[in-house]
Amino acid sequence: MRIRDYLIVGIILATHSILGWFVLLLATKSGTFIFSFGLPLSFGILSGMVFLYIFNHDKVIRIARLIEEKEEKIEERWLKHFAHSGKLASCFLMGMIGGPVLAALTIRLLLPKFKHKYSLVTAVVIVNTIFYVGFLKGTLGLII
Repeated sequence: MRIRDYLIVGIILATHSILGWFVLLLATKSGTFIFSFGLPLSFGILSGMVFLYIFNHDKVIRIARLIEEKEEKIEERWLKHFAHSGKLASCFLMGMIGGPVLAALTIRLLLPKFKHKYSLVTAVVIVNTIFYVGFLKGTLGLII
């Protein structure tokens, strides 16, 4: 791998992280229910599916291996905590903590032959979005 590939991976992950926080903060500031949950749901589902596609085709897309290496360090630390919960529950818990990228990577690694990977990513993102938007709206409602 070349330095340019590492730079591209850093830019992709940083851009996704910044966009994710921006979407989440924009959604929590919104007064409408549909915008508050629809925007983060759309962004999360789209990014989860894109990253799952990238991870599933890591032989063709060489940048996927670099993203996997970077995210696996985080994933290994959390998987130690969820070692006895089962693969499906671990995927949900990892997705709740780490968002769509970590959920996609966990699903790809723990459930490689699972038929409904994209449906599982969608379900994890829905639960993740409801939790984080609800938590932030409640917290900001108390503060502001």
